[in-house]
Amino acid sequence: MLAGAGARACPGGRAAAGAVVGAPPLLRARDRRPAPAGDQRAGRRAESGVRAALSGVPRRAVGRHRRAAQDPPGAAGLRADLPRRRGGARPRVRGGGQAPVNHLSLTSRELHLLCETAAAPWPLPLPEPPTARTWSDHLADNRRVSAALRARGLADHRGPSGHVADLVTALSGDRVHWEGASGVAVGVRGGGVAFSLRPRGADVAVTPCLPDLLPDVLLAAEPVLPPADCLPLTAPAAAVAAAGRAPSGGAWEVLTAHGVTGSSARGWTGLLASALGGGMCTAQPRLRRSGEARRSPIRWLDTRRGRLLVVERDGWLSANPLPQGELRRLVAGACG
Repeated sequence: MLAGAGARACPGGRAAAGAVVGAPPLLRARDRRPAPAGDQRAGRRAESGVRAALSGVPRRAVGRHRRAAQDPPGAAGLRADLPRRRGGARPRVRGGGQAPVNHLSLTSRELHLLCETAAAPWPLPLPEPPTARTWSDHLADNRRVSAALRARGLADHRGPSGHVADLVTALSGDRVHWEGASGVAVGVRGGGVAFSLRPRGADVAVTPCLPDLLPDVLLAAEPVLPPADCLPLTAPAAAVAAAGRAPSGGAWEVLTAHGVTGSSARGWTGLLASALGGGMCTAQPRLRRSGEARRSPIRWLDTRRGRLLVVERDGWLSANPLPQGELRRLVAGACG
């Protein structure tokens, strides 16, 4: 595996502490020795702050340091280092709200090895690659994956490099699980960087972005719908769930059997009949303070009449028209 992780993973997915005697060396953790005092300023410029490709961001040189030539093959344009003001503060990003367009493609096995390096679990709900049958097979797989990363310029003898090193940092940070019309995705953020992970065939598309723009990256693949043109609705959650499973034309009878009548029954019947799909966004912070309640998932329902926010509480389900700006605000709250 990529050495330097605080733990190694066994084929069953569990981490075990310590080193394997006789295990061949793979990628070792990057040696982060402090730079001499005279080189610290140049080092800060060269190491970059935010390694994200943002459309609309001015790509100015920092002194004479340019990193475009250092991008690994297949990752051209991923680095767009933002210059710093005096005192270390980054300038305001112009063209705000625009999502990055560049991405890096990793195989699921490469991402699995990076998770081992970060001592972090697999980013569900992404499909996880099959594990090796034996520990020796697992080590052999890691050797092949390590060699492939080095061949692509995404790692060297010291460990992951460039955006891949940032991804290792973000994988051990906060996460956002996403399910919607565009499929599943995972947002990871930590160490001042963020990434969107989305399946693309047998591979995983890794999109870098500023942490504040992670909601826009996740929403970019979703259709934009107006708020539904209906009044807010409330009904027992069990009644709506049963009505949703009813055959075509049977929702009304199911709702009335659960005591939902009048305009509420008509409203729910119309929404369920025009449903196109929906989505869910769930925050998974790395650390939760003692006594802090678990955050409820953000759920929405897409219909031919528009989009609604769906909230379940104390056995009741409510549906309210959801503007796009409000959805973005809720997702931003989940992203931290």
